[in-house]
This record gives sequence, C-alpha cells and structure tokens, in this order.
Amino acid sequence: MQMKSKSIFLLLFLLANVVASAQDSLVVFSPEQFLNIVRTNHPIVKQYNLLTQKGQSTALREKGNFDPYLFSDIDQKYFDDKQYYHLWSSGLKVPTWFGADFKLGLDQSSGQYVNTENKLPNSGLVYFGVSMPILQGFWINERRTVVQQANIFAQSTEAEKVNLINDLMYDALVAYWEWYNTQQKFVIFEQAVRTAQLRFEAVKSSFIFGDRPAIDTLESFIQLQNRIFGMNQVSIEKKNASLELSNYLWNNNEEPLEIQSNLVPVEPNMFVQQKFSLPDSLNIPVKQLALKHPAVMTYQYKYEIASLDRKWKQEKLKPKLNVNYNFLTQPLGSNWISTFSPNNYKWGVDFSFPVFLRKERGDLKLADIKMLEVDYTKDQKVLEQSNKIEQYQNEFKVVQQQTILFTQLVSNYKALLDAEMKNFAAGESSLFMVNAREMALIDARVKQIELQAKLNKCKAGIFWSIGVLK
Repeated sequence: MQMKSKSIFLLLFLLANVVASAQDSLVVFSPEQFLNIVRTNHPIVKQYNLLTQKGQSTALREKGNFDPYLFSDIDQKYFDDKQYYHLWSSGLKVPTWFGADFKLGLDQSSGQYVNTENKLPNSGLVYFGVSMPILQGFWINERRTVVQQANIFAQSTEAEKVNLINDLMYDALVAYWEWYNTQQKFVIFEQAVRTAQLRFEAVKSSFIFGDRPAIDTLESFIQLQNRIFGMNQVSIEKKNASLELSNYLWNNNEEPLEIQSNLVPVEPNMFVQQKFSLPDSLNIPVKQLALKHPAVMTYQYKYEIASLDRKWKQEKLKPKLNVNYNFLTQPLGSNWISTFSPNNYKWGVDFSFPVFLRKERGDLKLADIKMLEVDYTKDQKVLEQSNKIEQYQNEFKVVQQQTILFTQLVSNYKALLDAEMKNFAAGESSLFMVNAREMALIDARVKQIELQAKLNKCKAGIFWSIGVLK
C-alpha cells in the first residue's frame, strides 16, 4: 500500500511539469513587431515627424528672400479741380545671392505741378539698373546668412526628431522587456502552483492510505498557499506591465490599443553564448559614436548657425557703401530697345558708418559668447554620451556573464531536484527536501528571466546611447 501511494505521488508530480495548455491560441508578439507599430502609429512619433516639415518650411520661407517680385507705386494729387501731379512707377526687382539687386521698370509722370526732378517725357522712361554693395554686404549679406542658417536649421530639426524618436523607442523597448519579465515569471509561478496543488492532492491521498502523517498535508498546503501568494503578486505586476506596454500601441486611426490576453512575448531566450558586437558600421571608437549621436549633432548645428551669425556681425563692422546705376530709355515704338544710349543713365551712392561702432562691437562680442556657450555645451554632451555608451557596454558584459552563470545554475538545480525526486521515490528523502530543492529551482528560474530581461534592456540601452533606435 505504501509503494502504491508513493507511485501515485510521483506520477502526479511528474504530470505537473508537463505543459499541455492550448498553445495554439497564443500569438507571439515580438519586439520587432511592437517597435514597428510604435514607429508607424504612435501619435508622438507623428508629432516628431512634423519637425522635419517645420525645418523644410523654414528653409523655404527664407529662400523667399531671393524671389523676384513685381512692384507698382501710384501717387496722385487733385485739388480745386486740378491734377497737381500723377506719378507712377512699376517694374520687376530680382534679388541675387551675391547681394546685388537688379531692377527693370517704367516711370511715368504728368500734371500741372510735377516737381522738376520728377518731370519725364510723355511716354515715360524705362530703366534697367543694379544696386550693388561694395563694402558691407559684398562677401556676405543678411539674406544669404538667413538662408544658410535656415538650411542648417532644417538639418537640426531632423536630428532633433531622430533624437526624440530614439528616446521614445528606448522607453518602449524597456516597457516590452518588463512585460516579458512579468509574463515569463507568471508562467513559472503558474506552473509552480499547479505542481504544489497536485503535490498537495498526492500527499492527502497518501495520508488517507496511512502512509503520510497529517503534518505533511499541512506542510504541502502551506507550500501551495505561498506559491499562490507569489503568483498573485506577479499577476498584478503582469497586468501593470501590460498596461504600460499599451501606452505605446495605437492603430492607424489613432485609436489606443490594449494588450490582449492571447498575446505573449518571445519565448525565454536561454541565451546564446556568443559575444555581443555592434554592426560593422558602428564598430568605431566611442567618442566617434558619441559625435554621431543626434543629440550631439543638434549642438553641432547650433554652433554652425552661431558661426554664420558671427560672420554677419563681423561684416557689419564695415561701412555701408552701395552703388546704384540705372540705364534709361524712352519706350517709343515697337523696337524701343534700339533707342538705348549709354549716355542716358541715373546713378547714386549710399554711404553710412557709425562713428563708435558700439552696437556692432557689442553684437560681435555677444556672437562670440554664444559660440563659446554652444561649444562648451557640446563638449559636455559628447563626454556624457561617451560615458553612457561605455556604461551600457560594461553593464551588458556583466549581465551577460550573470545570465550564463544562472543558465548553468538552473541546470544544476534541475539536476538536484531530479535526484531528490528519485531518492524520495525510493523512500530515502523527505517532502521537506523535495520542496526545498524545488523552491531553489523556481527562484533560479525567476532570476534567470529577470537577467534575460535586463540583458535585453542593456542591449537596447547600447543602441539608444549610440542614437540609432529610430
């Protein structure tokens, strides 16, 4: 009778380790699938994508400073039934990259009291001319500077977008691997509760046959209660992790999604023991990796923008000297260009120069300070980013070693439990020892899952610190 009850107990225990659930209904939700949904549908990603449009629109707006434009000015005065004067000027103005402005226009005037300098032939005068800066604005001018800054700003907004999406992808991956951690731990505790339940039933049956004392039923029941408590605790963590993961899930219609009960993470990664290495394109010194990080690149673009601003401020130390020259001719007949003569022209010079240059010198000094501020901030950011890359790489190596160690520990604890079960079946062990071996195996499996999740978080951290999670 005693051998029969022990055989029943051993058979029930072995059945507890067989997972025969409806696995066909479960759907594996991989991190790649998860990130693809986040990258495609998350409203924050869509918001960050607007930064690209913002930069492009800013560049387009500033390029408008070089758009040719038509103009027309009419000035008339009537008083006491008399037309004192009628002045009309219209034409086309073409700004250029090198600072000169070309103009083609027609001036007309009429009336009894037209100012002498405004008197023109009845048909008016056609003019074609140019306004050219000779000193300030010859090598660099404000509108050219603004366009160059706008183009750099467009690149800067793109880098800012990549940096923000990189942060979002990292947070999403951390949430995924925390979900993985709680899901896999719940599976372990669920199986442990099933094992404890079957063991309790087996011990109770042995007690009924008279092979086990009543205290063994109490011990096995306490063990069952402890495992139910642990499973309930992990169940709360699993639900919260699912809710956290759902924060990153949206459909094409910008409606939030929830993690369904049939979705499960990737299978426990029993850890392949090859050394982790970056792709060849990223296998370069840490400082160079840091310099390529989008957060660092934004400071580089800011420095370039400040540098252009300084060049313009330095240019403004020069005097203003603009030369205006216009060729004149009358619009007579269909071939009025043939009447053109180089002897008909209008020209002028504009000159100005502030005596003390206090405003210009102050602006230049402020531009120098701005460049230094950006440069110092960039140097600090490069250092921080380099240290972050090394920190995640160092942490990855340590966690990698720990994961390998616990993979071996789990195997060893499993061997101890199997041996203890054989001794128990032969009557050479106790229920207490079986429970102790099994709890040690459960704790090792839980720690192994935690390390696997942490290892993947470290891997995500490496790519985040490099700035390629986009």
